[in-house]
Amino acid sequence: VEQRLGIEAREKLAKVMRGERFEGKKAFLAQIEPFFNEFKNNF
Repeated sequence: VEQRLGIEAREKLAKVMRGERFEGKKAFLAQIEPFFNEFKNNF
């Protein structure tokens, strides 16, 4: 997933994984959700 994301998105993903809060987090999660659905469907 990280390879498909830009630098800014990777930084936001790192914040999500650390449990940090940031402005636009909900929108970011909605934006990257398809990447995780694709991952889930492959296993």
